[in-house]
Amino acid sequence: MNIPALILAGGLGSRVSIKYKNTQKCMIKFNRKPFLYYVLKNLEKNKIKDVILSIGYNSEQVVNYIIKNKKNFKMNFFFSNDGNTLLGTGGAVKKASKYIQKDFILTYGDSYLNYNFKKIISYYKKKKFESLITVYKNKDGTDKNNIFFDGKKIKIYNKLDRLKCNYIDWGLSIFNKNIFITEKKKVFDMSLIYKKQIKKNKLFGFEVYKKYMEIGTPKAIDQFKLYLNEKK
Repeated sequence: MNIPALILAGGLGSRVSIKYKNTQKCMIKFNRKPFLYYVLKNLEKNKIKDVILSIGYNSEQVVNYIIKNKKNFKMNFFFSNDGNTLLGTGGAVKKASKYIQKDFILTYGDSYLNYNFKKIISYYKKKKFESLITVYKNKDGTDKNNIFFDGKKIKIYNKLDRLKCNYIDWGLSIFNKNIFITEKKKVFDMSLIYKKQIKKNKLFGFEVYKKYMEIGTPKAIDQFKLYLNEKK
C-alpha cells in the first residue's frame, strides 16, 4: 500500500503506572510479549512496510526491543525521540514527519486495531483527502464521545463538550505531512490539528463497526488478556 505508519509510543501511561512502574505502556507484557509486538504484527498483516516510532518516556525500552527483535518483523523501523521536553501528540508527529514523504497512518502504541486498513487507505486515496479520522459509534456508552460525525465529515472534535458528540475516535487517522510541517508551534496536542482541519472543512471520517482494543486502564489490560486467551 506504500504508506508508512507513525506510532505514538512516548506517553507516560499515568493510569496504569502504579501497577507497571517504570514501564513504557506499550512494553507491558502479554503472554511474554510486549503489547507493541501485537501492534506491529497487526500492521504487518495490513502490509505496512515502514514504521516510525515516536518515543519519549522510557524510550530505551522500545529501542532495545526493536533492535533485538527486528528480524521477527517484515518492516523497516525509524525512531523519533521527543527528547527532554515532551512535545505533545501533535508536536511529536511534527518532529517525526522528517521520515515521511507524503501521506501516513497515525496510530497509538496502546491501541490494537483489528481491521482491514486497506479499506480505509483506499477511501482516503480515492477521495484525495489530506486528513481522515476513523470513528466508531459508541452504542453501549462504555466510552465518552468526542466527535460529531455527519456521515462524511468531522464537524466537532471536543473532549470536554461531549453532549454534542455522537462518535468516538477509533484510534487510526491518515494525514498529509504538510499539515504538520506548516504548523508554527513546536509543542501542541493533536486536537489543534483536528480543529484547524474542521475549520477548513477538510477533516473527513471513516466509520468502523468493530470496537478497538487498548491498554490505557487496568480494566482494558484485563480485557486484552482475555482476548488473547480466547484466540488460543
